[in-house]
Amino acid sequence: MSDRSSKLAEKVRAARDAGQALHIRGNGSKHWLETPDQASTLSLAGHQGIVSYDPTELVVTVRAGTPITELEQALAEQGQMLACEPVNVAGRSTIGGALALGWSGPRSAWAGTLRDFVLGMKVLTAEGDILSFGGQVMKNVAGYDVSRLLVGSRGGLAAVLEVSLKVLPLPEQELVLSFTNDDPLAAMRRVREWEGQSLPLSGALWQAGALMVRFSGRTTALSHLLSRLGGEARDAVVFQRHRELSAGLLAGTPPLRLYRQRPLSAIALDQDFILDHGGRLLWARAGGDLATLMAAANAHAVESPVAGVQSGNAVTQHWHTALAKAFDPQGLWAPAGEAA
Repeated sequence: MSDRSSKLAEKVRAARDAGQALHIRGNGSKHWLETPDQASTLSLAGHQGIVSYDPTELVVTVRAGTPITELEQALAEQGQMLACEPVNVAGRSTIGGALALGWSGPRSAWAGTLRDFVLGMKVLTAEGDILSFGGQVMKNVAGYDVSRLLVGSRGGLAAVLEVSLKVLPLPEQELVLSFTNDDPLAAMRRVREWEGQSLPLSGALWQAGALMVRFSGRTTALSHLLSRLGGEARDAVVFQRHRELSAGLLAGTPPLRLYRQRPLSAIALDQDFILDHGGRLLWARAGGDLATLMAAANAHAVESPVAGVQSGNAVTQHWHTALAKAFDPQGLWAPAGEAA
């Protein structure tokens, strides 16, 4: 365990006094999201370790520079997990980077997003002050919920030093079924039908004509699903690889996540793509033509957290700007945000 809070605060105060912008960074696993600038780096990579963990209370407090893989291993030893499945690029992402981007994995469509599991935070402000918000139980999360506000802020409001997260028990068993379906919209309608039947869904991906669905729960509850639904049993690793953006999915290219606000058919993308979260999210392979993909996003009023696009939502943009000024009036935090 390594607590670098004091040294990090000293660096922030020195940068503030010198008028130098700071770029928050962890392990750099999402380096393709960073915008080159002249900012110095505030590295949280060495600020890591589990501060406290009480499996009986289903709460863990961890420093921001702690690798997600390390945290999940500790939880798994106690039969528990991060149910939101934060994106863990190549197994190198940190919990601070996950909080900064706010990306949650396939299970979160049914279990809850990363923001839903945040109970409290300790943060480093642009003034070099260390403040605590929230707590370690849900009843302490009252008033202005600053902790959850920071999730997805890309390091533009404050640097997260520690976070307390709610954890859940690991499922007794997981079953992944694969179905051939060339029509992504028809595949997602099928997922919606299963949702209406209260099946224990915990993941749904469509890519290249194949629908892969994950079910989690007790062994007795899952034993009849293969015969009832059909399909081909697959290794659950496919969902782990998706969380890591591994080979065969979006490796080697900057993925663009789009929040769909119109039917998929309205988005004319000549790109490879993956439907995630039962069709609620779309990941597209941008390749070398990111500008074309961004133009399509703008044209169809979808939001891209990667490039900060908030098309057709002037009110949201106004509040984001107002919050940034309130948290960071001197503009200390570089706009590139955290790519940990």
